[in-house]
Amino acid sequence: MGSIGGSTMATAQTIPKMTVTTPGTAAPSFMDGFSKGNFYLGAAGAATFISPPNGFASALKARGGEHWHPGFAAGGVAGWAFSNGLMFDLAVVYAGNNANKITTANGPVRQTGTQGTLATLAEVYYTLPLPKLGINTMAIVPYVGVGFGPTWSHVRTKAYFADGSINRPHGNSGANFTYEVVGGFAFPIPGLKDTAGLLDYRYLGVVNATNLRQTFEPAGGGASISGPVVPSGYIAGHVIAIGISHSF
Repeated sequence: MGSIGGSTMATAQTIPKMTVTTPGTAAPSFMDGFSKGNFYLGAAGAATFISPPNGFASALKARGGEHWHPGFAAGGVAGWAFSNGLMFDLAVVYAGNNANKITTANGPVRQTGTQGTLATLAEVYYTLPLPKLGINTMAIVPYVGVGFGPTWSHVRTKAYFADGSINRPHGNSGANFTYEVVGGFAFPIPGLKDTAGLLDYRYLGVVNATNLRQTFEPAGGGASISGPVVPSGYIAGHVIAIGISHSF
């Protein structure tokens, strides 16, 4: 799923078959197509949650949290599955969230608008060989993974203060380094050969996102004050993704 900034979105990954030689511990048959060094394609949809970063939020330069409603992400992936349980792929994801509020020392402030993030991530995954560990299940194949790559974010929101002042985050971030850590499992889809359903959780971190800007416009026409949306430059996101992958 992408960055995110905001939030950087989830993607579907294909889980190769586990090679098992112990009698009675064969890998699930729905993974057969991913055990021979095969190319695969996948797609996914996801729910995204942005952790509130500290931001410049008032004329007094008080720090407040930018809160976002849960959002969406959608993406596709192409990769290669190896017979040893490793997979490498390239994912492209777009994620978006609607603004909710800003929390300040004087209480919450209503905020409207949107943010979106486009992510391109190189990813590597590994299946957990449950049969080799003595857990003989035909229903799921767990996997873990990591990803790295650039994300591009844009934001355009307004926060309305009780005295009539307005805070306006706006603009584009440029390319920011993003990483992800993933854990999930594959499961069979009845009637579909060489195809796996996927369900996973992803933690994403966007680094050095300090070039997203915002402007505070005080009531009564006073001088505007500008500053970064995220002074620390770090944005964290959480993604729950469900998808499908097919081996060719």
